[in-house]
Amino acid sequence: YYYKVTSTGTYGAQSALAQVIVKKYFFGLTIPATIAAGGGVVVGGNATVTSGESGDENPTGVAIQSAGTASATGSGEISGSVVNDTTFPGFEAIFGMTTTEMYANAGIKASYTSNTSNPGAVPSGTIGKVIWITAKDGGLKKDITFTGSGPGGYMIGSASQPVIMVVDGNLNLNTVTFYGAIYVTGVFRNQGGSQIRGSIAVEGTAETDILGTGAGDGTKIEYSKSVLRNINEKLFPFRPVKGSWDMSRG
Repeated sequence: YYYKVTSTGTYGAQSALAQVIVKKYFFGLTIPATIAAGGGVVVGGNATVTSGESGDENPTGVAIQSAGTASATGSGEISGSVVNDTTFPGFEAIFGMTTTEMYANAGIKASYTSNTSNPGAVPSGTIGKVIWITAKDGGLKKDITFTGSGPGGYMIGSASQPVIMVVDGNLNLNTVTFYGAIYVTGVFRNQGGSQIRGSIAVEGTAETDILGTGAGDGTKIEYSKSVLRNINEKLFPFRPVKGSWDMSRG
């Protein structure tokens, strides 16, 4: 979406007119579910995946959309509808922009060629960023693992300043508090007492495992309309288009 911004004033003793074309990206043209996966999804342990709290829920009511089959085992719980055998929508349909455009918007860019735990590029407490992590050695995807401890766990994003985290590789979370949107090209797994608000998209066709441990402290993954709205408003403001600035006087 493009807009022309015009400002009038004076330059010396002359009237002046300045104009610039700005572009606005809109995130979330298609957010189909709390978790959208290119393979099967298993929710077990003491984990819950939900379509969201009342007033902040996914308008579609879908908790999990799977290209395979989504299921809950043991004490695992899926709260909301499940849509199986549905083609994974893909990056551009989810984000409303190409991978090149998203990468250009990333405030944190990091590459790892071996399995990496708590990567230094994304310290606990990171907020309000587009994060792009490449985790590959040649064509082999590597693991990025975030592990926290204590009630707050490893914290990425906040309700008012969420993040987008794209991992071109595999992502493992263990007791992580996360606000925002996660996109993984490989395998996504969770264990421990993670608390995730927003949405998760897993492109990989391998099974997505969501586990939780500890009574009352298990994983809870919830869709959050307000978190996703803050991504759109705060991570993707209007940006000037290069070469479009014009000023005239008199």
